[in-house]
Amino acid sequence: MFKEGRFYRKGTKNAKESWLFLCLAFLLFGSIFFVSANLLAQDVTGKRTLAFLIEKDQINTAWTYLRDRYGGKDFFLKKVDPCLRSEFFSELWYEEYFDTPDLLLMGSDNAIRHSIWVDNNGKKPGIKNEAAEILIHDIQGYGLDLARISNFGIISGHGIQFEVAHYNAATSPDEKHSLLGIVKRAVRPIFKDVVKKIGIENPFHLINVINVESKRAGFKIVYKDIPIGRI
Repeated sequence: MFKEGRFYRKGTKNAKESWLFLCLAFLLFGSIFFVSANLLAQDVTGKRTLAFLIEKDQINTAWTYLRDRYGGKDFFLKKVDPCLRSEFFSELWYEEYFDTPDLLLMGSDNAIRHSIWVDNNGKKPGIKNEAAEILIHDIQGYGLDLARISNFGIISGHGIQFEVAHYNAATSPDEKHSLLGIVKRAVRPIFKDVVKKIGIENPFHLINVINVESKRAGFKIVYKDIPIGRI
């Protein structure tokens, strides 16, 4: 019934496939379902994500199946552990992808994006609903000091998330740049170091190359009030 495709799957060595896959899938199929789960509840950095392309004439059937299996009071995983439950969510997402004019990042299977998401209830997103992320196809292969980087960003699978901040006044040339200017000042030097490690010697060469808007709805899988996965 579902056609499976890879999207930010742990161990995948193709980051350019991720955003191209996302854009093409929306154009060709109109909808995508993602299944994301932490490998261990206590290990929030070890995630595996699968994506299934749903053709337009299958959307209602697929959603009905997911709603009945994951969204009802008879959530089947409760039989495995009564501490497991599901919660419905609906979100709006906006993602800006950055690359050099000659698409150097895409050519090396890496990507950089700024993501904003908010519950689909008309509220404005808070600062916790934004992140700047560097996606690296072989995060172990660039000589990165991951232990040091983890003090400034969140390493998840093959992505590194950095905190975003919006400042009223620019205090450096960085803050006139559409990407560098929104990376929190305290973590910006590490962000720029990682950008250079993956081949962008001058981060000012990064430009916005594509934007993706999407609506995401589904079910969070929760264990003892700790989210461990979502569909």
